[in-house]
Amino acid sequence: MQWDVGLGRAVAHTLIVSGGAALLATLFAVVLSYGIYFARIPLGRLCAGWVSSMLLIPVYVQATAWSAGFGIQGWFRLSQVDAAKYPSWGIASAVWIHAVAALPACFLILAHGWHRVRDGTYEQAWSELGPSYVATRIVPVRLAPWLMGAFLWTVCMVQNDMVVTNLFQVPTLCESVYQQVQFGKLRWGPIGTACLIALISGLFVALMVSRSQRTARSLNSVSNASWDPVLTTRKGATWIMSILVWGIAALTVALPWLGMVIRIGIESRMVDGQTVRAWNVNAFLSSLLHVQDYGIEIGWSCQLAFWTTLLAMGLALVLISGIPFRSGSAWVAGWMVFLLALPGPIVNLCVSWFFNSAMPESLQFLGDQTLLGPILALQTRCLPVAYGILWLARSRFEDQHETLLSVDRSLPMWLRVWVWLRYARVAIVATALACVMIAFGDLASYLLVQPPGVTTVAMRMFELLHYGIRNREASLALMLSAMAVLPSWWLAQRIER
Repeated sequence: MQWDVGLGRAVAHTLIVSGGAALLATLFAVVLSYGIYFARIPLGRLCAGWVSSMLLIPVYVQATAWSAGFGIQGWFRLSQVDAAKYPSWGIASAVWIHAVAALPACFLILAHGWHRVRDGTYEQAWSELGPSYVATRIVPVRLAPWLMGAFLWTVCMVQNDMVVTNLFQVPTLCESVYQQVQFGKLRWGPIGTACLIALISGLFVALMVSRSQRTARSLNSVSNASWDPVLTTRKGATWIMSILVWGIAALTVALPWLGMVIRIGIESRMVDGQTVRAWNVNAFLSSLLHVQDYGIEIGWSCQLAFWTTLLAMGLALVLISGIPFRSGSAWVAGWMVFLLALPGPIVNLCVSWFFNSAMPESLQFLGDQTLLGPILALQTRCLPVAYGILWLARSRFEDQHETLLSVDRSLPMWLRVWVWLRYARVAIVATALACVMIAFGDLASYLLVQPPGVTTVAMRMFELLHYGIRNREASLALMLSAMAVLPSWWLAQRIER
């Protein structure tokens, strides 16, 4: 059991896993974004869409896909039992899975940054000093906030999740707190340290956003000057970069899909007293048909996702419209990052305290007989994402239309709201889509507060993963991945623009 792990060891594992995953994901994202948006490799837009298609795939699906290779019956020959025997293998597995899961978001953040670094100074330096100067002197400085954003996003995703670390027996702070809450062995050292890390992350983002609002230009002031891709790099270097970029994309996108497809169709037979394993198309199709066995779990997940999205969007719209956009958004952003970095088990603990102690006794049944507990817990994941997307839309609206609207102050409030909603209709749809997929796929934030008799897809997959990846579990993971591909690609395209 991991609940009695020492504080120093838990902190060390947290720093190793979160730092390693963040470095790896950010490094991969830098290479991908550099090759696609700076070197302009052939078929770069196709590669960008391919990587972005993994954006909304839940981390437990990533764990399933890689466990199909890491698993005892997979081609990497690494199981959870082996990870417990050899901790370094478990840590390496957790780092890799978290890095690959965070890569699409990191890539999207840096892609957004690449579109923001181009201004008059950039274009002048490109013409007078050449691509090498721009790549080594200007781009790193302009891209630094986005690099920090990508790094911090991965840290938050590792900090708040315990699915992967639980599977591979890595005693991080989140895993340690999960075990403590589950078995009633609370120790305030790990809980306080985890909250402190989340608080520091939130304060850092608040100060960074506040400083950027005072010194940086508008997010929407992007130069439309032409950029000739032929002059970017030499032809030989472009092809080397193409191989590197497509290699990373194949490793992080194609390989997980391949692992699931292979695992679904694997069939074992006894031949001359020996077990022979081979891929069979009939076994593949038969396993896919068994996805219908999880209909009840899918139904609970859909209900939870719907109500969570409704609440998150309502709260995000209230925050966007009710708090001064220029003066108060920095501290709201810091608060959102704090919620995002807060470990799921601590969220579970807070929600349990709310229903059992803070709520009147006549209403405590809401925690055991309704989905209100998981819905409230999931706000720590959905609300920051909803606020972030709508904040970007509000920022662009302010830059393009606020001056015009301020000229005629006689416009009624309802008309201003209508203009804003009409402008942000695509962002609202994107927000709803992102929240639905996050609520459908998240587990750590509500694992210990879901009411009796309620089992979501995420919970079922988490239980089954502890017994290895079989055909049916891999087929369910493949189906969930297929469901998330088009929404992920569409959302990535909207955010990038």
